[in-house]
Amino acid sequence: MKSTKTVSCFVSTTGAPNGSERLLAERLRRILQRPSSPLLEIVEKQKVLDFLQDYYKKNGIAPMVRILSKNTGYKLKEVYELFPSGPGKGACKMAGLPKPTGCV
Repeated sequence: MKSTKTVSCFVSTTGAPNGSERLLAERLRRILQRPSSPLLEIVEKQKVLDFLQDYYKKNGIAPMVRILSKNTGYKLKEVYELFPSGPGKGACKMAGLPKPTGCV
């Protein structure tokens, strides 16, 4: 039988957060507030990779860069910043997809 009770990852199962949980939560909060947080970059990359995989499952090909940019909400420049080797070579490779057609 499933329990409907959910527990936050920063709150112990016994009730109030202990000292180490508070410290972890504070450190994570500070990291996420940085403009160049490595965790944010991972989340941004995963958003692109998830879109690529979903698009490929539906259409059988990788999307063109403009479609990728439009649907993820990232500007073309931001996509190239996330994947310096390019969305065709870098992002598709990381997503486990073949290079898009028309990709040099």
